[in-house]
Amino acid sequence: MAEPSTKPTTNIVFPENITDIIFDILKNSGLNQTEDEIVEKRKKGETFYGAILGKLLKKIATEKISFEQFVDTLSQEMQIDKEKSQQIAQEAKIRILDRIDNPETQLEKKEPNRIQEELAKPKQKPNKSDGYREPIG
Repeated sequence: MAEPSTKPTTNIVFPENITDIIFDILKNSGLNQTEDEIVEKRKKGETFYGAILGKLLKKIATEKISFEQFVDTLSQEMQIDKEKSQQIAQEAKIRILDRIDNPETQLEKKEPNRIQEELAKPKQKPNKSDGYREPIG
């Protein structure tokens, strides 16, 4: 497994419908589980496929593991062959990882000079006059 990252944790914003996407990816791979199967696994203290995939997506999004480690760990934890884990990983990359909104990444994409300009701009104070109210007095 990879060593813990020394980068500070940033807020990763996954797509709103990530749970639906995860279960759809698993369904497309023939690994869908019913609610009853998930409940049974949880009662036994086992982890269901959706939770495994979600946990690994968070790790790869926060750069704690590489894509190769993602595929290998997926294969080991779900007890599936590498080909199927590669298929799941590719679909997850396209449907989830490529759609992640990471504020740190967004800042890096801007031109360095533009970032400096934005930081150097004085903050504008709101105008105290209110055009909708008449002065008292």
